[in-house]
Amino acid sequence: MHKKNIKKTFLIFVIFLFAISIGYSALYEKISLNATAGLKTNRANNDYNLEYKLTSWNSGKYEYQFNPISLTYTGKENVNTWEIIIEVPDDSTISACWNVKCIMKNGKLIIRNDRNNATIKPNTTLTNFGFQISTAMANYELNVEDVNFYTPSNPNPNEQIITDNISVEYSNRGGWQSGEKYVSQIYIDIKNNTNVDFSYWELIIKRPPNSSIKSLWGASFVEKDDTIIITGENGNNSFYSSNSKSIGMQIEVEDANTQLVTLKVFGKGIVE
Repeated sequence: MHKKNIKKTFLIFVIFLFAISIGYSALYEKISLNATAGLKTNRANNDYNLEYKLTSWNSGKYEYQFNPISLTYTGKENVNTWEIIIEVPDDSTISACWNVKCIMKNGKLIIRNDRNNATIKPNTTLTNFGFQISTAMANYELNVEDVNFYTPSNPNPNEQIITDNISVEYSNRGGWQSGEKYVSQIYIDIKNNTNVDFSYWELIIKRPPNSSIKSLWGASFVEKDDTIIITGENGNNSFYSSNSKSIGMQIEVEDANTQLVTLKVFGKGIVE
């Protein structure tokens, strides 16, 4: 009788160990499935290097967190804006986004620069941005379809020219006589009243007859024929929604009462 109890106890113990091993195996499989996600980069564009840290877990769906991501730009021209396009599972939703704008469109995750990291100089690395997506699919390798860098010579084809809701005000702060001419000190306030962040903007002013700009600060300018073209300072052409630009100039004119006239003001940006 005692031997039968020992055998019975041993059999229960073996069944218990078997159940634990099955449970552990299932748990290990779930963890290992999470761990196989990654980003596959398209090397057709050789102007970048992409590195990331991946954390993943299962909470009913698989959560894949790519954070932080480091993007190194190795091109030769200053970048105004940039975006990363990633193919993701069809059922994917955005769980979180850090220091970038994330948009899900046609089965693709589009990551666009934020205001604080729009411009990139050659051989510069952007860090501390990332994203997290949720999907029912495991063992999925996210494909980086493209990394686009938009520069003055390669503008974003999806941007539109916007001329409405941009205000320009001129304020004459006096001046002084300079020989037969007068030097006026004029301040210009431009406000982007739209809901679009501009990657480029331009103000075109009618040039007063026989005038010449002596100095201008807060922007860059070109005097061309009968116009003055003003745009971003030192290649920094970003102009964000609801923000203002303050520009000052000293311009030599024939008449102290000369008023500047706006011919055109516009910005370029993506209208969502």
